[in-house]
Parts: sequence; structure tokens; C-alpha cells
Amino acid sequence: MKLFFVVPFLFLMSCTQSSCISVVINQSKTDSASKDGVDERYLSVARLLARSKDDPESGYAATGFAVDKNHVLTAGHFCESFVSALLENKGVDTIDALYFDGEKFKRKDGYTVIRIDKVNDVCLLKRRWHSLSTVSFQKEDSVDVGDKISVLGAPLGVFPSMADGYVIQPNNRVYRNKQILGTLMLAVNVYPGNSGSPIYDENQKVVGMITSAVGPIAIAVRAQVLVKFLESCGVKVK
Repeated sequence: MKLFFVVPFLFLMSCTQSSCISVVINQSKTDSASKDGVDERYLSVARLLARSKDDPESGYAATGFAVDKNHVLTAGHFCESFVSALLENKGVDTIDALYFDGEKFKRKDGYTVIRIDKVNDVCLLKRRWHSLSTVSFQKEDSVDVGDKISVLGAPLGVFPSMADGYVIQPNNRVYRNKQILGTLMLAVNVYPGNSGSPIYDENQKVVGMITSAVGPIAIAVRAQVLVKFLESCGVKVK
């Protein structure tokens, strides 16, 4: 069951309040590639901001990550809220992104919605030359129970933050709107703002994307579903 809760100050919540209590985000201890001493995974993500037209200090926030030099992937329900606000004349017409370039934080606007997959809760954004590093996907369905993973995103506006966890069940089926969908279930702490966060395996490959939570369990779309969606949009991925 997907739970969605909007709060002021640009927070986007996709977990129950009870599942977001007493959660600690830990810096990942996994060895990873670095660029000038900075974990390159941090250079691939952005905090996405859909601002209210009447009050720029309120709106919606989520996490996104670069899949090529012109496109960013995020959660579908974030984009749906953005589009709904536009139709009601309550939101600005583009999405902003806050990102870290290895030296300092920068902000760019001009991100637009290209396509939303409501079934899998996935959205593709476009912004030419967004300056983010591109992620690499684990295209083989090789995720196993107990595998260690890391989730990188912007929980509660703290960006960038990384949380470590592990896979509970890679191909389980859960009910969502009376549909049965194959997903990833993860034992990892998620906060408001983690919607759209990439999930990395120990080889620094993206194995999925956070979309929601059921109690203390994070729910994610598998990389194979994400890649298929991107290919249908004409986006070539690594």
C-alpha cells in the first residue's frame, strides 16, 4: 500500500509516520569509486523541488538520479503531484534540482516531466546538460536475500545522505491498489524525501529505486523495470 503525505518546507513523504520515527541515517562504509576524494555516487543524485506558486517555501520534494546527460529518474507520485499543482495553477512550471558537484552545492531549474509510469510509480524528467554524473544499472536480476545495499537521497531535506541496509525479499509480491506487483523489499531506514532514491549494491550498481514503504519495510522498483521503462522512452543506459 502506497502512503503519500505532503508537508510544508518541501518534504515529500512516502512512508507511514510510525515507520519514520527514531531512524538514523548512517554514512555508508562500503568502499566505492571516488572523484577527487568524493564518493561518485553523491555526484549522481539531486534533491528535486516542486515549489508552490503562492509560497516558494512550500511544495514537494523528492530524490532523483541521472540516467544520462539529459535525463533524471524519480518517483512517479512526485511528478503526479507536480502536474496536479500545475493544472490547478498552484505550482511553478518547472522542477528545481539541488546537487553537489564535488566542490559545492548548486541549483538548477528547468526540469520538465517527460513520462509517468503510474503502474510502477516511475517518472522521467528532462533537463539538457544537467551536470550530474550518470549511474550504472545492474541489468541482471541477480539480487539475493541478504545482499547489502545503500540508499542515497534527500531524507527530511538532509542532502546528500546515505543509509545502509539489506534485501529482505527480491521478487516478492505485494498488493497495491488491488494489483500484484513484483518489487524489491528492503530492510533500510527511509524518510520523507527518499522517494526516487537510487539503491546501490556493493558493486556501485543501481539495483532499484525507492517508491514507498509498508511499516518499517522500504518498497522499491527493480532495476530491470527501470531499464525497460527508460528504453521505452528512448533513453540508453549504462
